[in-house]
Amino acid sequence: MTQAAVTIHEQAGFNETMRAFRRHPGRSMPVVDGTERLHGLLLR
Repeated sequence: MTQAAVTIHEQAGFNETMRAFRRHPGRSMPVVDGTERLHGLLLR
């Protein structure tokens, strides 16, 4: 079974984003708005 994608909110600050990358190792993280609509992709 697959897991839900780990995303970051478009209003997240730098520190919150870095914490998310440390908690969830990976090379990228989708950026979403309040309705979970994709707005971009952050790359490590």
